[in-house]
Amino acid sequence: MRQKDVTMRDVASRAGVSIGTVSRHIHGAPLKEATRERVEQAIRELGYEPDSRKQDVAQPTLTVGAVLPFFDSFHMGIISALEKIMYRKQYNLILAEYEDDEDALESKIRFLRQRYTDGFVCSPLSSDLPIVRSLRGSRIPMVSFNNRVPSWQCDHVHVNDRDSVFRATEYLVSMNHRRIGFVGAHDGSNTAHERENGFKDAIQKMGLSSELCPLQFGDWRREQSGYSAARNLFSRIPRPTAVITANYILAFGVLAYMQEHGIAVGEEVSVISFDDTEVFKLTKPGITSLRQPLDQIAVSIADILFRRLSGDWSDYPTIVELSTELVVRGSVQRAPT
Repeated sequence: MRQKDVTMRDVASRAGVSIGTVSRHIHGAPLKEATRERVEQAIRELGYEPDSRKQDVAQPTLTVGAVLPFFDSFHMGIISALEKIMYRKQYNLILAEYEDDEDALESKIRFLRQRYTDGFVCSPLSSDLPIVRSLRGSRIPMVSFNNRVPSWQCDHVHVNDRDSVFRATEYLVSMNHRRIGFVGAHDGSNTAHERENGFKDAIQKMGLSSELCPLQFGDWRREQSGYSAARNLFSRIPRPTAVITANYILAFGVLAYMQEHGIAVGEEVSVISFDDTEVFKLTKPGITSLRQPLDQIAVSIADILFRRLSGDWSDYPTIVELSTELVVRGSVQRAPT
């Protein structure tokens, strides 16, 4: 192979690393010693010399693609923090939305890969896509977050959904509530399943009646489904004295129903929502919530991503589980004895 024909992709292939790793080495970024030696050996063997006069067709873009199901406040809170970290590392972050369409998810990952994107961040569906399997063998870093899809077998960051809802239920019991409703989602995701099981675990462990602690399910991207769930819960006799929702959009629906039907939040029915939003600070009373550590999630994603880009795959796959914070506001009051 003549020197002028050698590209970064050739060096990366010979060294068994990503193109981004080769680029980082050429631009002076520190790598693990063993990785640096492999890259340098490949450069020597192939006789590769960067040519500043032309654009290497395999030159990495120093770009990370973030593929999200939708641009809501949860995902964008993480992406906003992650973009700042990427910028400090001289990487660009490109966003793509797939709107819960698996075909679109695969298409957008493929599109970004064809443009030599150096790594991926993805909030996935419960599916096993061929493109993901191919990425696993390519040494192109991919970090998923939020919903964990075991078949993806990639680096992942999430919060302890099950324990979080357990703690929220436990808190309501400590406030003398014995009739607690749960509004979850049935979309097949591990996240929805874990939050539902956290509620069931708490009800069983605390000896509460499952008849008096009903579950309702909806679409946690549609406020109207939270409204419908609230209608079903509050038509029961006796009705729940407290409600936990699996996310903030469902909570909006529940709160809308309560307001429309004159049910006082806190005084008559206590409310806890998974996820915290700025709106919850402004309502009267404020809404008690399980706050996800968005900045910490972003830091964990970036830490894994840059270790992979540097050639460190020693702990692959890494699974990071973070804790939520129960933010107590006026929407939870002690139930009458």
